Amino acid sequence: MNTANLKQFTFPSKNTTKDIFTVPAPRIFDTGNNPILDTLAQLRKGHSNPSEINGIEKLTKRAKSKYFTGRIAIELADLKNSHEQYYRNAYYCNNTLLQINDSVTAKYCNSRLCNTCNRIRTAKMINGYTIPLNELNDKRLLTLTIPNVSANDLPDALSLMQKAFRSINDLMRKRKMNYGGLRKLEITYNAVTNTFHPHSHIITNGEDNANFILSEWMKRFPKASRKAQDIREVNEGSMIELFKYATKVVSKDINGTAGIYIKPVDVIMRALYKKRIIQPFGSIKKYVPEDIEELQKQSYPGIPEYDCIEWHWQESDWMNEYGELLTGYVPSEAVQRIKIISDTRNSYDHKAPPK
Repeated sequence: MNTANLKQFTFPSKNTTKDIFTVPAPRIFDTGNNPILDTLAQLRKGHSNPSEINGIEKLTKRAKSKYFTGRIAIELADLKNSHEQYYRNAYYCNNTLLQINDSVTAKYCNSRLCNTCNRIRTAKMINGYTIPLNELNDKRLLTLTIPNVSANDLPDALSLMQKAFRSINDLMRKRKMNYGGLRKLEITYNAVTNTFHPHSHIITNGEDNANFILSEWMKRFPKASRKAQDIREVNEGSMIELFKYATKVVSKDINGTAGIYIKPVDVIMRALYKKRIIQPFGSIKKYVPEDIEELQKQSYPGIPEYDCIEWHWQESDWMNEYGELLTGYVPSEAVQRIKIISDTRNSYDHKAPPK
């Protein structure tokens, strides 16, 4: 390998710099005999109207998502388990941006750990399911839970929950009930008890349907707390919350201090690997795939325009060959205060690795 083509990546932290990987500098937009970097000598076209800041705002949000994901992904990759490459892909997601005029093309990792990709998933789910959901009358938001479980018991717990809901769905169909909706699977971690909380959020039509599902759920999980289950009317906020794909990785310890526990996050990522997070049932037949396209181009009106230029990720923003930063994003003190905790109390190994 030609070492002249290597680029050292660094991990940003408040006080120290941590070496990550030594890899070939990203060249995901090669143009054969005419490399894109050859076009960078073109003069900058200048800024658009200063009032047109929407493009920069969007890219700043992307920078924030990438920075936050990167802090977690590199620690997860350091675990050196079967998901190492999966986590590395999340770390390098959107590492290089190709800008032509006001259009930006990037390569996406499609990882559920990645907040950048999850924002796209959320928009995709909203666009795909809003119309079918709006056709439901008297919508109710139902939360179904089971008792917290250990890391080793989490995969089996998810299988039992899936089997239980499938049986309830079959029962409603056999009774020819008028029902439909969406089910979303979530897992959170309790740092105080060192346990995991798998649960489902469901939007369905009618209070009777919601009560029926809840009643059947409690029959299948009699040890679950009735107070932990919930039924309420749906509003716009609850609809949007259902579609959010951002993995809830922040937990609080017994003192109320927020932190990200790396090994529990790994447990959650592996437990959810290749599982459907959002699934329609009943009268909603449409299924929206959760995967996103690897290469995507989007227009960002108002960004400083170039004929053609590449931006490469550096710590918390993208930089071009002239040393200019794309968004000016600087992580807030609140973001930097969130602790990354490499907990060593347990191995958190599953009974079997994901296939």
